[in-house]
Amino acid sequence: AVGFLIAEFLREDGGLDAVRTISGMLFIFVCIYLTYLGKALYIVKAFRREIVEYKVLNRRFKGEVVGMAIQNQSYIEHNFEHRKLNTELSEKVGDLTNLEQQFSMLSTECNGSVVQATQLIERIERNTKLNTSNLVHLFFGHADKNQNGRIDAEEVDSFVESLRFFSSYFATFKPEALKAAILEQGGLSLDQVQKLVDSMLPDGELEEQEDADAVAVTTPRNTA
Repeated sequence: AVGFLIAEFLREDGGLDAVRTISGMLFIFVCIYLTYLGKALYIVKAFRREIVEYKVLNRRFKGEVVGMAIQNQSYIEHNFEHRKLNTELSEKVGDLTNLEQQFSMLSTECNGSVVQATQLIERIERNTKLNTSNLVHLFFGHADKNQNGRIDAEEVDSFVESLRFFSSYFATFKPEALKAAILEQGGLSLDQVQKLVDSMLPDGELEEQEDADAVAVTTPRNTA
């Protein structure tokens, strides 16, 4: 089309022909437009390929996001377990620290002497036994509503419930077993209270501890 226009401009037989010149220019414009359309179509195809790739990437990213969310939830659960374990370990460390401090105080008070430490422990045991005995006798008096010197069957619940807190301190004391034993033998006399106290506490003269329910069962009932 450009050659056609150049030839038209160089003609010597009468000058330019308007129709042919306009046709040549229109043809040039059409060529330019077709070239533009070709490039536009190429760009559109390229955009379409990019869109397809982006969709694939988007789906893959969505899958990765879901996987990361699952992993995040798993990490949260693990962190919760770790915090729980750390709390438990901290409590155990605190208990060990308190125990270490108590041993240090015991060692300081006894000046490192095993004999003095043994005597101190025996004194603490005697005081514990005395205090326990006083409390049990006090609860016995409160539970003995008719003041007949015995815990009768209708008074057993009140008496055993008042002693229940001892189970947190003495492993040999079992409230339910004691209650069943007392009911089985028909009550508990005042003379049996001290044996009940002895069964709840460690006894230096015995190799083993007796359970409170065993004492209640094996001790003869006072019928007087």
